[in-house]
Amino acid sequence: MKFLELRQPGYALLTGTGIEIGGFEHPALLPHATKIIHCDRLSLEEARQLFPEVDLARLPKVDVCLDIEREGLAHFASGSLDFVVCCHVIEHLKNPIKALGEIFRVLRVGGRAALAIPDKHFTFDLHRPLTEWTVLRDVFVRRIDTPAPRDYFDVAKYNHPDKLRLPAPELEKYLEFLMQRREHLNIWDTAQFAEFLNQAFQLLKISQKMIYEIEAEQNQFEYFAVIEKTGPRPPPFQTLVRRLFAPRGN
Repeated sequence: MKFLELRQPGYALLTGTGIEIGGFEHPALLPHATKIIHCDRLSLEEARQLFPEVDLARLPKVDVCLDIEREGLAHFASGSLDFVVCCHVIEHLKNPIKALGEIFRVLRVGGRAALAIPDKHFTFDLHRPLTEWTVLRDVFVRRIDTPAPRDYFDVAKYNHPDKLRLPAPELEKYLEFLMQRREHLNIWDTAQFAEFLNQAFQLLKISQKMIYEIEAEQNQFEYFAVIEKTGPRPPPFQTLVRRLFAPRGN
């Protein structure tokens, strides 16, 4: 698949120890990584029940079960990782700004995040409206960390309109099913997501630089980027020792 091929030059920029969040059917192939910790909110058995259409043989073993919606990346210390891979996850989250903050919190300065989202113009979300920044900022400010069934009404309205004819109790049950699967909550195209990143980084006061970027027009599917965390690096050990034992003035 072309989009996977175009990810590889970006993945080649990731080294050391890091995590992949929600790799699912397309886990990252990282030729220079020392250690990859696979994280997901679902065990393989839970994935089997919710996604019977998926070939589980293609899914990586889950090393750490975590729900980034509720707990962030609390399993990992700040500045402890060399890379984070988070492809086709952020669009599923109620609070993507919080998730972005967690991803960059656990990265060391110089660490890199590989992010990807589907572009609506090349998916089944073609007719759904773009998610507005003001909506996501409000969710972040109000610290709303989990979705509700009614958040998935647009999935039914635009992608499965026949479901709107269901009696109210059955429609509610269907929306709960969509919530369990964590269907797409946020709808972006390449330009809108790039703008979301810029605004979120400003809001979170994250210093970063883009080092690899693929727009959806290039692969007919997704926006993909590798972004490096920048900022002052901690002083080397020798500097800390000199500071500790430096003569103090009267």
